[in-house]
Amino acid sequence: MDIRMDISRNYRVNMSLRTVLERLALYSVASMLFIDSMIKLFPKLIPERTAVLDRRFDEYSVVCITSMFGYMPNPFIYKICVGSWEICSAIGLLFKDIRQMACIILGIIMVGAIHTYINLKEYNETLSPAIVFLTLCYIYGMTNRTSVSENTDTEKEKED
Repeated sequence: MDIRMDISRNYRVNMSLRTVLERLALYSVASMLFIDSMIKLFPKLIPERTAVLDRRFDEYSVVCITSMFGYMPNPFIYKICVGSWEICSAIGLLFKDIRQMACIILGIIMVGAIHTYINLKEYNETLSPAIVFLTLCYIYGMTNRTSVSENTDTEKEKED
């Protein structure tokens, strides 16, 4: 009897630790993307970073995925578009109902970032969007797992 209680107590501790780690991953990715998007959308926040970002987006627009189809976006519009999608999706990560859609949108953006860095042969910088992409995949799976367990719970309640 003592052993069973000890196992269940450890299980609860592990579950709460897992929940804490999941929320930490969620909030850290959302806050990082939010801050990065704010720098893209509001250049007066950090002018030094904005100047570097403007030069970088000049390069990014040349190797953008759409350039494979013959369309090379304006670097300013490209930066605003990416920043807008990122900030909306970062906010969307915080709401359970739209978290999966936000993960999909941000995942597409991160795949585009990985593609851009590989084409520019900046392999060290590819690591950051890759880590964010993997974290988003985890968050997507976490959200999917939670929604499946909630559906199972509601079905059990209906049966009773």
